[in-house]
Amino acid sequence: MILLKRWTLLLIVPALIITSSCNSDSSGEDELVGNWVSRFSFNGRARSEAVNFTIGNKTYIGTGINDELKRLNDFWEFDATTSLWRQVRPLPGVARSGAVAFSVGGKGYVGTGFDDDLNRLKDFYEYTPPTGTTDSGTWVKIGDFAGLARQDATAFSLGNKGYVISGYSGSYEKDFWEFTPGGNGSWVEKTFPGNKRQSALVFIVNNKAYFGTGINNGIVVSDFWEFDQTAGWTRKRDIANTSDESYDDDYGTITRSNGSAFSIGARGFLTTGETGSNVNECWSYDPATDLWVEKTTIEFAGRTGALGLTVAGKGYIMTGRNGNSPNDDLWEFFPDAVQVDND
Repeated sequence: MILLKRWTLLLIVPALIITSSCNSDSSGEDELVGNWVSRFSFNGRARSEAVNFTIGNKTYIGTGINDELKRLNDFWEFDATTSLWRQVRPLPGVARSGAVAFSVGGKGYVGTGFDDDLNRLKDFYEYTPPTGTTDSGTWVKIGDFAGLARQDATAFSLGNKGYVISGYSGSYEKDFWEFTPGGNGSWVEKTFPGNKRQSALVFIVNNKAYFGTGINNGIVVSDFWEFDQTAGWTRKRDIANTSDESYDDDYGTITRSNGSAFSIGARGFLTTGETGSNVNECWSYDPATDLWVEKTTIEFAGRTGALGLTVAGKGYIMTGRNGNSPNDDLWEFFPDAVQVDND
């Protein structure tokens, strides 16, 4: 999935890589591992509830809600090979937050969400990225999303298909839709066996999607799922302490809503979000073992509505809000490095 008048150079800071998953301090207590490195801030206005999609080594970020509680429709490109930002063409239609985005076949797709009058939306747009530094890309309106208008759904892409699942339409949803690009695009409803929810998250590892978290009727949900385009949905172990075995005894802080996720190599990561109040614990998931390991807590204050970015093999967290105060910072995560404070 993907995402960008000024240019900004990101400071590249090397991380010390270690081979163990944790180390012990002098007291004998295990320390969490992973280093959060602050990068120069996002060029656009601070916001939360934005979307992003990724095409190649560039990620495109836009929409969301600002500190005046006004929705946005601007878009920005970040080139991970040069660490530069630039503004590109804004999304047509009404400004929005709580939308979805994904990329298929070298193009980005954005739709749904809700506007400043709190109208839920189902319109969809296709983005063709720039072909040079003087080009800002092109948006075209395509066919509407085939499900009910909604906010806070979750989207991802695999192969040559895009997918939208769950969300809030006035009630909690669990419907699952597959998108095929071409012309106005086409939508086909598929089956999802899990719980209804909004504000869930997804990450992609080895061409499979891993979907979970979110809230249903005021309660955070704990079921967690793997989606394979051929095999369909497979339920994985819960992300809470729901078994009689010991592996999940410390799973007390994985469930959340409105969190953010990214993948690095063969692992997925989730952090930020809320469970009544903002949280900042970070967890790593290994699909090979179906187990979670807690990593170093993010250095910044807990926030909700942040973006998780996977681009050029790197994982980032950016934007989001603390209360009504949105953020414009950008952090890169090194999952196997020792934490160095304030780097």
